[in-house]
Amino acid sequence: MNYLADQEFFKVTREDLVLAEYENCTFLDCDLSEFNFQNFKFIDCTFQSCNLSLAKVVQCSFQNVQFTSCKTVGILFEQVNPFSLEFSFQSCNLSQCSFYSLPMKNTNFQDCILHEVDFSETQLVKSVFNNCDLMNAIFESTNLEEASFETAIDISQFLDYDGPQIPIQILKCGISDEMYEMYPELKEKRVGLGVANISMEYLENLNRFKFTEDKTEIKNRMV
Repeated sequence: MNYLADQEFFKVTREDLVLAEYENCTFLDCDLSEFNFQNFKFIDCTFQSCNLSLAKVVQCSFQNVQFTSCKTVGILFEQVNPFSLEFSFQSCNLSQCSFYSLPMKNTNFQDCILHEVDFSETQLVKSVFNNCDLMNAIFESTNLEEASFETAIDISQFLDYDGPQIPIQILKCGISDEMYEMYPELKEKRVGLGVANISMEYLENLNRFKFTEDKTEIKNRMV
């Protein structure tokens, strides 16, 4: 495999990129949509203002890679090489991507659009979602221990909403069975119920949604 280091790639296209190990490289304003990155390796690299939508990433390695202001729609990140996987995203559109079952501890998402993203069974311990739009994102059997969902938006500006309500279904999330096994006192103190109550109260206060199930049924399933 070729080895390329300390280079800047400006406005390269699918025809310009070669299979290689790239280290400390910057990709700026590149159109690499639908490109096949199979077996590529990126170490300490930055992608800025690039279009990577629908790229194929089978066994592609991302080790300390930063994506900034990129369009990364529909990428099956679940197919990447998980060895030493480390990446972060700032001001990116990641809608309809899948991170299914990936080890992604300490991953940072800043100012990102994450519509319909699949985080099922993903390890997101200590990860940060700061000011992100998670509409219809899936967190099922996801490890969110010490994860942070922060926002710079004051939700009070949304509380006077009087438009049509959107029907929603709440999937199981929160404290996993594995966590309960490790710390049975959490279950004894019904900490999961507290998480459910906070989540339900937040959604109710927005006045934008209506639940498709009885709230008691939702809470029972969430705990």
